[in-house]
Amino acid sequence: MLNQSYSHTIASSSPGELWRHQVSKFQGYWRDLARLNKQSLAWRDTMSPGDIKL
Repeated sequence: MLNQSYSHTIASSSPGELWRHQVSKFQGYWRDLARLNKQSLAWRDTMSPGDIKL
């Protein structure tokens, strides 16, 4: 169902709308990445420095 509406959106979109959609998708991805990074940093802080192997 989601896929249907997605392809319908693409079919009925102007290039500008498509671009906006891609940008918002990328921003969402970036936000997720930042949240994951914050979590991994917090997790790393709970370890002792000797546990970290670069």
